[in-house]
Amino acid sequence: MDINTPKGRQTLEDEKRAAQLFSTSYPQFRYCETPKDQPANVDAVLVDGDQIRAVVETKCRYDMTFVQLLIEREAQYLISFHKILRGKVVSEHLGVPFLIFVYLVPQDILIVHKITDETGEIVCKMQVTERLTQRTVNGGTIRKTVALIDLENAKVLRRTKT
Repeated sequence: MDINTPKGRQTLEDEKRAAQLFSTSYPQFRYCETPKDQPANVDAVLVDGDQIRAVVETKCRYDMTFVQLLIEREAQYLISFHKILRGKVVSEHLGVPFLIFVYLVPQDILIVHKITDETGEIVCKMQVTERLTQRTVNGGTIRKTVALIDLENAKVLRRTKT
C-alpha cells in the first residue's frame, strides 16, 4: 500500500495536522479515522458526543498556496471523481453530510467544503472531466475522471498564532 512508503507516512502525519486544525476551530467534533492499513471509502467520520455528524475525505496538497489555488486554478480544486461517488454513497447510507478537507501543507491552511447534504445529494458546484493527474502519493501519472470543485461556500481555517 502507498501509505507504507515515506511519502504515504508523511501524508498521514499531515492528515493528523489537518484534523487538529479542524478540531481547534470546532472542538465539539472528534475526527475519527478509518483504518489506514486497508482501503476505505472515506478517511474519517466527524463525531459529536456519541453521534456521527459527517463523513470526510482529506486531501493534503503540497504543491500550491491558497493564492495559487484562487488565481492559477480558478478557485477550483481537483479530486478523483470516484472519491466523490464513494463519499456520496457513505453519506447517503449514514444520513450525514460528506465533507472534503483540503489541507494546504505549506501554509497550514485547511479548506473545509460540504459536498453532499445528509441525503447524499451533491450541494456544491463541480465540473466532471477527464484529466492526466498524479497516480498516487508516490508519483506516476494516470488519465482518469476527476471533479473540479468550486471553492464557493467553502470554509477556510487558519491556525491561530499563540
